[in-house]
Amino acid sequence: MFLQAVLVRNPALIETAFQLLEGRQIPPNCYLIDLEAVERNAAMLSQAASQHSLELYFTTKQVGFNPLVARHVHRAGIAKAIAIDAWEAHILSQNRIPIGHLGHLV
Repeated sequence: MFLQAVLVRNPALIETAFQLLEGRQIPPNCYLIDLEAVERNAAMLSQAASQHSLELYFTTKQVGFNPLVARHVHRAGIAKAIAIDAWEAHILSQNRIPIGHLGHLV
């Protein structure tokens, strides 16, 4: 289901992944993230939230706590992150990403 959506919305990412894998430039069992798409999507979400006077937070848990992804989301207008645990808070703090909430939101 997810792969089908990527094939429709971002076929260049799939093509690039195959080229990098075949060229042995990336190892098996890793993932690629289109940072431009992440930033574009975060900007759209940020703009829509702003129009409705909402403040968004983001979490890096789904992308392996990757600070590079966090910087792109932050730059796109989602100003604060949720740190699920101390490890994530540490990574975000080291990378100067503002934390809006620490802990689970349940």
